Amino acid sequence: MIDTRQYKPFEHDLLISNSTINGQGLFTKEVLLKDTYLGISHIEGDIKIFKQGLIRTPLIGHVNHSKEANCRLVKEGIYTYLVTNCEIGEYVELTTDYTKSECGVNYVSKFEQ
Repeated sequence: MIDTRQYKPFEHDLLISNSTINGQGLFTKEVLLKDTYLGISHIEGDIKIFKQGLIRTPLIGHVNHSKEANCRLVKEGIYTYLVTNCEIGEYVELTTDYTKSECGVNYVSKFEQ
């Protein structure tokens, strides 16, 4: 029997769309409350295989950097999660400040030199 439920890649109603920050970004189609868990952004991996020893999940692939971020990266064990910093309205781009996380320090520093 075929499962007729529609595949939903993100836990919340999110979409990838053109960004005014850089290329494409991740946007919410629903209001998200402060401290909403959005999913796993990174998983620790073998440094010999994965850049910075991290595996990036599809969730973080389109989240752009901003000094005035509305999301943060929270590390717990081998997992890093994307969590909202504040209430975020419908059709607002999700951003995080990569300089405040070991997941992005080396990435952002390339552009700030």
